[in-house]
Amino acid sequence: MKAVKKLVGGKSLVTGSAETYIGKTIPNKKKCMAANGKTSIMEDLLTLATRLPWWMDIFIAILSYVVFHMLYLHIASVVATLDSPPAHVANPVTAAVNSAFPAAFRVVGKIFTGVFQYLLPVIFLLGGVASFFRRRKSLMIEK
Repeated sequence: MKAVKKLVGGKSLVTGSAETYIGKTIPNKKKCMAANGKTSIMEDLLTLATRLPWWMDIFIAILSYVVFHMLYLHIASVVATLDSPPAHVANPVTAAVNSAFPAAFRVVGKIFTGVFQYLLPVIFLLGGVASFFRRRKSLMIEK
């Protein structure tokens, strides 16, 4: 991308891949995803995990795996026992719709718990590793 020089109030500004305002450079939004201050939940969890002590991250990783795995097993057993609507219902369409919504929520819950039983422990373990090395580095600097 070609840079263009402009004169603003007697000072030259260079525009191009980054916007420049009187000597201060603001990164392009494409390069800085959080330019507007918004972060994703996963980024927030990773930030939280890096600020916690490493041993607490390991505890939370194990706890989150156990809790989500237990929920997954429970929801999987409920999904496996789903039955069809009763045949004696006056309006079969209504019966099918009434039984479809709880079934859909169970399936979505199974997918959610199946993904998060592995995703959250990985995030907290990565945060624990980063926290461990940051703590180790700060201890080495103090000595």
